[in-house]
Amino acid sequence: MNKRQGLAFVTTMVVITGTVAGFTHQRDSRLRQVQQASATIFVHGGNSSRAAEMHMARALLRSGYAHSKIEATVNAKGRVHLKAMSYGRHKIQKPVILVEFEDNDNEHFHQSARWLRNVITASQSVASIKAVNLVGHSMGNMAIEYYLMDYGLSPTSPQVVKQISIGGHYNGVLGIDDQLHQMKIKPNGYPRPTTKRYRDLLKVRPVYETSPIKVLNIWGDLNDGSDSDGVVSNASSQSLAYLVQPMSQYQGLEIKGAAGQHSALHENAQVDQQLVAFLEK
Repeated sequence: MNKRQGLAFVTTMVVITGTVAGFTHQRDSRLRQVQQASATIFVHGGNSSRAAEMHMARALLRSGYAHSKIEATVNAKGRVHLKAMSYGRHKIQKPVILVEFEDNDNEHFHQSARWLRNVITASQSVASIKAVNLVGHSMGNMAIEYYLMDYGLSPTSPQVVKQISIGGHYNGVLGIDDQLHQMKIKPNGYPRPTTKRYRDLLKVRPVYETSPIKVLNIWGDLNDGSDSDGVVSNASSQSLAYLVQPMSQYQGLEIKGAAGQHSALHENAQVDQQLVAFLEK
C-alpha cells in the first residue's frame, strides 16, 4: 500500500456529554442484518498510549482488512480530538480507530467506558460506523468490558461483532490482587478465589447473552513455571471465558515463551497473524 497516494486528513474536535440509561432491548434482528464490522477500535493498557496499538493496526492496514485510520485522543474531561487518514480513498471507510486516553492510569472503568463511547460517537461524524470490533490490551480490556456493560445493549450503540482481548486481567494482577498459582479455574470456567472487580464484571454476562459476540482471548505464558505473562496470571486472563460462555462464541490462544511477555504481546507477529485471521473470518 502506498500511503502517500490519495492521503486525506480530517481533523475535528468533538465534545460528547450526557448519559445513557440501561437497556434490555433484544438485538436479534440487528445481528442478522450486520455481518461485518465497519470499524476496528484499539484500546491501550494502563500507563500506555496508542503507540502500543500501532503494530497491530499496521497489520490490518497491510492485509487490506482496514482501509483508513482514525487517531482518537481523549482528554480527562472526555473530550475527543480526531485525526483521520484515508489511504487511496476520498472517504474514511472501514477504519482502524486508535484510542489514546490522556488519563492513562484511570481505574474508574465506568468513566473509561464513557470515554470509549465518546470515541465511537465522535468517529461516526467522519465515517459510517454501524458495527465495530473491539481490541484491548491489558487494562484496555476493562474499558471494553465496562463499555459493553453500560452501553452494549443500547439500541443507539453500534453492534459489537468481534472482541479480541490481549493480556486481560479480569480477576486480578500479580502482586496487587493476585498471586502466583493462587487462582484455580473450575470446570465451568469460574475462577476461585474471585476479586471484587470480577464479581462486578459478572454484570456483563447478559450483554453476551443478548447480543452474542465472537471473542478471541489471547494470553502469554513465559514458560518459566509462573503460568503467567509476568504481570497477569494465565488464570486471570482465562477467567474471561466464564463471562462470555456459553452465550457468545469464545476461543483462546496462548503465546509461549519470551514473545508471551505482557508488553510483548502487542508487538508480536503471531498475534498480528491471528488478529487478521480472526477478523477476516
